[in-house]
Amino acid sequence: MKKLISTLAFFGILIITFYCISADADKKAYGKNISMPGEESSYSPDSYTDSARYFPMKIGNRYYYKYKYTFHRSVPDSTAYDSSYYVTRITDTVRFYGKLYYKMNSVISGTQNYFRHDLDSGYLVAYDSSNWCTQTPYELRCYMLSSVLNQIGPGYCWLHNFYCKCVEIHDTNAFNSQRKVKVFSVIWGGTNGGSYTSYLLKDIGMCQYIYTTYNLGPATSTISNYKLIGVFVDGIKYGDTNTIGIKEISNSVPDRYQLYQNYPNPFNPSTNIKYQITNKNSEFSSQNSEVKLIVYNILGKEVATLVNEKQAPGVYEVTFDGSMLPSGIYFYKLSCGDFSEVKKMILIK
Repeated sequence: MKKLISTLAFFGILIITFYCISADADKKAYGKNISMPGEESSYSPDSYTDSARYFPMKIGNRYYYKYKYTFHRSVPDSTAYDSSYYVTRITDTVRFYGKLYYKMNSVISGTQNYFRHDLDSGYLVAYDSSNWCTQTPYELRCYMLSSVLNQIGPGYCWLHNFYCKCVEIHDTNAFNSQRKVKVFSVIWGGTNGGSYTSYLLKDIGMCQYIYTTYNLGPATSTISNYKLIGVFVDGIKYGDTNTIGIKEISNSVPDRYQLYQNYPNPFNPSTNIKYQITNKNSEFSSQNSEVKLIVYNILGKEVATLVNEKQAPGVYEVTFDGSMLPSGIYFYKLSCGDFSEVKKMILIK
C-alpha cells in the first residue's frame, strides 16, 4: 500500500511539474501579456492558424469602403469633408526571399501592398520594399492577429519601435450574423502625433480603419475614416458592393488613354466623370491597369478618391457627389501607369 501511494505521489509531482513548465513555455511563446488560466483575461489564445481568419487572404477578395475625410484648422477655423468610396482587392501573389505574399492596395499605412500571415508568430506581416524596417529584414509587423485582450505586439518602422495593442475583443452583428471583432490601436505623441485604430472582423477582414493626425504648431488635425460596406471574400458576397458609382460603359479596348470633361459642369451637388484606359501600347495587352481618379480642391488638397483599383481596358464613368463640400473650383486627376491628365470642374450651391 505504501509503495502504491509513493508511486501515485511520484506521478502527481511529474504531472504538476509538466503543467508548470508547459504554462511557462506557453507564456514565453505567446507573449508576457497573455493571461493564463486563472489570471485576469477571460480570453485564451486562438491558434495562429485560426487567428489568420481575422485577415483572410485569397486572390479575388474585394473590399468596398465608405471613406470620410475631415480636416480641421483652429485659426481660422475651417473644416472640409470628403464622402467617397475606396476599393481594395487582392490581385496576385509574389515571392520575396522565398516567402509568399498577397498583393493588394490597402488602407493600412497607405503604402503597404504585400502581406502574408506569419503562422510561427501569429503576425500579419507586410513586405517593405524600401527596406526601412530594421528588426525583420524587409518586413513590417502590422498586427499580432493571435493577440488576446490588452496584449501588446511590438512592430517595427523606419524610425523607432512602435507597439500595437489589442484594446478590445467583442462580438458584433455584421452582415446578418454574429462575428468576433478584434480592435488594435497605435498611438504616438509629441508636437506631431496621432493614432490609428483598426477593426478586424473574423472571416471578413478589415471592417474599419481610423487614422488621425495632429500638429500642435499650426494647430491642425485630420481624421481619415474607412468603413466597410460590402465585400467579396472567398467567393461569397456580403453587404453592398454596388454603391461605388463606377460603371463600365464599354469593354472594347480604346486606342488611347483619355479623361473627359465632367458633366454637368458647373454642377450641384453631383456630376459624372468619364474616362477610358487602354493597354494597346503595353507588351501585355490583356494586363489590367492600376487606375486612380482623385479630386483636389483649389489648394491642391485631396478631397475624394473616386477610383483606386485595377481595371481592364475599357470606358468607364463614375459619379462624384460634392454635397458635403463648399462651392468652388475643383480639379480631378486620372492616373494610370505613366499616363496622367487633370481637368477642372466647378461646384456651385
